[in-house]
Amino acid sequence: MTQIGQSINKAVHEIVASNLSYDQAVTMGYANLSALARLILPQLETHNHSASKEAIISALKRYHQEKAYERKESYRVLAESTISLSTDVTKLVVNRKRIQGLLEKLISPGQGVIYLLRMQETATLVLEKQAFEAALKVIHSIKRDVIEIKKGLTLITIHSPAEIIDTAGCVELIYRFISASGVNIEDTVSSYTDTLIVVKNEDAGAAFNSLNTLVMHSTNFLRK
Repeated sequence: MTQIGQSINKAVHEIVASNLSYDQAVTMGYANLSALARLILPQLETHNHSASKEAIISALKRYHQEKAYERKESYRVLAESTISLSTDVTKLVVNRKRIQGLLEKLISPGQGVIYLLRMQETATLVLEKQAFEAALKVIHSIKRDVIEIKKGLTLITIHSPAEIIDTAGCVELIYRFISASGVNIEDTVSSYTDTLIVVKNEDAGAAFNSLNTLVMHSTNFLRK
């Protein structure tokens, strides 16, 4: 490839990588490359790059190939992942320093606490409906130290094989696919082989579909 060709290739790759919808379409192989090239052309000209539509299409094909190579190990892990939903959960954020002793009352065994994330200043609990209702009396007694209560949420759990721990890019792909579906992540944490993501109940379907698409795409990639 000539120096000019390398420059165009780099510029196209930067434009695609900075646009989530472009990246998603090219990476997954459903982009209309000719139409996308027409969209990218004026952006190249803005940065003083001159290129033909054919050169841009060629750069897009290279982008697809490079991303497939970069993500192949992530795809191997994600192809073996499973997704589950827990609806009607509540997120509770409290002042950790002020109520350290009371946290134990909120996370007693069998109470239905899905997870607890302790930070320096705050603690975040995600609770099943019954657990939240059982904790209401405790919450009422410390209401001045309650920072946020958010109900009507769904917990999505992506359970992956142990290889996810040492495979770069898996969690990034999970977040990327959810973001591409237009869903806002309310809270998230990773624990060993589980990636836990909290979204609004009304967004759960779109988030689940986007993750299911990721798993299917990963499976199909490995069959090629």
